[in-house]
Amino acid sequence: MIEKRDSFLVSRTNRSTKFSNENFTVFNAVSNDYCCDTVLKIEENIFPSFRNVLVENNKVFASLYEKRLEEWNDDEEINDVRVHELDSNLNPFYFHEYHKSFFTQKIELTNENALGIANIAQDFDDVEVFEICRNYAMENMTLGNIFELIEEFGDDQEYFKVFIEFIKSETKNSKEVNEILLRKMKVQGIERSRKFFSAVIQNPPNQNGCLIETVLEWFDYCLQQEEREILDIKPVYLIKDVKFARVQDVHQIRIYKSIFPYLENDEIKTYHNIILPKTKNEKQSSDEHFKIENQKERDEWDEKQKRMVHCVHVTVDRKNF
Repeated sequence: MIEKRDSFLVSRTNRSTKFSNENFTVFNAVSNDYCCDTVLKIEENIFPSFRNVLVENNKVFASLYEKRLEEWNDDEEINDVRVHELDSNLNPFYFHEYHKSFFTQKIELTNENALGIANIAQDFDDVEVFEICRNYAMENMTLGNIFELIEEFGDDQEYFKVFIEFIKSETKNSKEVNEILLRKMKVQGIERSRKFFSAVIQNPPNQNGCLIETVLEWFDYCLQQEEREILDIKPVYLIKDVKFARVQDVHQIRIYKSIFPYLENDEIKTYHNIILPKTKNEKQSSDEHFKIENQKERDEWDEKQKRMVHCVHVTVDRKNF
């Protein structure tokens, strides 16, 4: 005999299972986080979460919860859940993608977010996610993200070589591409473009001339910008990372001619010596200097060479301000 069953409507509150609060921007990693037991906060952005999940998946969070509990903001609660403030410099959107991976066991990457999430993973000492993001960004390199890649990984010589080869390949024999690149350099901001300029100008002599000309045009453009003066960025800051021994002589002279009108009087001699190419005799003297192991003998050698200094003179037009 089949048991008879009937359904009846009853009065119940259909309460959302998502954590919400009208005073903050809430990033929900899962749909049923209403019963969360901790809230992470980046300024006015909050991330409902679960302590055990955080602790089991990340040693930085484990340290926060297990060793530094007494340092937390005991008085701050949101929806009766204790809050922990994270570094205000963290990007909330990238952190949200990273935080979701604790629950979904996957991370969704694009050209736009890969490096941002890589930075978050690095901040939380998450080597696995950092490497996944870095490798994705490298495999999907474009002229659009090359500035960010150089800024993040340009100090690594292996990656540096990859960047340079990519740039050479993309800009070879293409005036249009180089014009696009120059426009990007102009809008990227001085700091990011400065690093790109340094990377390209120090490349070996087989670098294509069109690309070199592009970054030198940016250098001239940047020297003339009011933004540089407003931000109190001295002209010499633009070349602070350049090792001029790796720059071709013709480009050293070009850079010196460009920057000379902007140098203070007490900077001229210093940057004349830093930028301009050494003569053959000076290069030989430098080589001999490093062959001498005894410091006293090396000092004596240096003193001798000072009496044999040969300067390279370059004619430039100096502006009167």
